[in-house]
Amino acid sequence: MDCKDEEKMIPVFLQDELDIKVLNQFIEHIDGCPECMEELSIQFLVAEGLERLEDKGAPGTASYIDLSGSGGSGGNFDCADYNI
Repeated sequence: MDCKDEEKMIPVFLQDELDIKVLNQFIEHIDGCPECMEELSIQFLVAEGLERLEDKGAPGTASYIDLSGSGGSGGNFDCADYNI
């Protein structure tokens, strides 16, 4: 498979829905391809960020994201500061 094919597999991989044969091929490609590894990292971070938004905000709203990763106050993003 080429990079375009592998990039299409990233969402399926993140949802843990690849069969073992395709998973092994995917991992082998990702391990040897910095561009695809970067795309995997980006898509993972976006998915994780969206999940955190859904968990922290009221249904249908997003007003606060903790970007510090520690649950502390450093690195917090508050939408109110940006009129969002």
